[in-house]
Amino acid sequence: MKGRRNFLKSAALLSVLPAISLEAMADNDSAAGAKFRVLTANIRVDLKEDEAKGLGWKQRRDFCIEVIKKYKPDLVGFQEVFYQQAIDLRKAFKDYYFLGYDGPEMDGVTEYAGIAKNPLLIKKSRFELLSVGSYWLSETPNVAGSESWGTYRARHVNYAILRDQVNGKDFRFINTHLTTKTTDTKVKQVAMIVADSKQYKERFPQILTGDFNSSPTSEPIKLATDNQFIDEFKIINGTQNAEATGHGFLGEKYQEVKGKAGNRIDYIFTRGDIKATTCALIKDKKNDMYPSDHFFMYADMTI
Repeated sequence: MKGRRNFLKSAALLSVLPAISLEAMADNDSAAGAKFRVLTANIRVDLKEDEAKGLGWKQRRDFCIEVIKKYKPDLVGFQEVFYQQAIDLRKAFKDYYFLGYDGPEMDGVTEYAGIAKNPLLIKKSRFELLSVGSYWLSETPNVAGSESWGTYRARHVNYAILRDQVNGKDFRFINTHLTTKTTDTKVKQVAMIVADSKQYKERFPQILTGDFNSSPTSEPIKLATDNQFIDEFKIINGTQNAEATGHGFLGEKYQEVKGKAGNRIDYIFTRGDIKATTCALIKDKKNDMYPSDHFFMYADMTI
């Protein structure tokens, strides 16, 4: 009888709880399972002068890779990758496609002479690779290593069209690194990215990562956000800016040393039917060593 009374109590309790359909439960489970993580990472190009200061790629490599692996990304947009770094990243991330480093401008180039690349890292078990491409941010976008508008070195875009193998949805992943030169040059570079992205239907999901060398209130970023690109850090965190993401290996001491807060210049944008549920900076360090002279950023996405 005691068991029967407990059963009746449980049944009565269930009768006053709000009804939840099996379909809704399945949808919630599906949405949670369909999340994936995007990371943008300017790893600082491999320079001999950094090595002389104990800040070179050889000194940072293992920690840099350790930090990226810690955050378990499904997609990474790298910036400032050069020869040995590309070799090391390929070896470290064998379960990922590593795309967008190779090209005629890099053939046989093992000494840094101004061009670094923005490769894409794409988790093989999560995404089907449908298409890949690249173009240069110049008046001759199909000419490898081409420069325009006074930029001091060639800048480019890598992209991939992917199918999420969890929910079957297609989307586009874009990665870039703008010049450090004039605002006018950066505006022209962003205008190219906007025009290229507008070839797709407005609701087609697109992710744009990169080092834009521009503050959140700058003209290049305004051009992006005026054209349906959403700055996910701003939306998620309720603030446009943060301490300097390009911190010169100073980390959170940047403001103390420089006497100013600096700007966030690294971004994860979305466009179309995709949004972030989390977006944050990565500030890991080991014995005052940072993995790069930039804070990396990650975002968890749903399509």
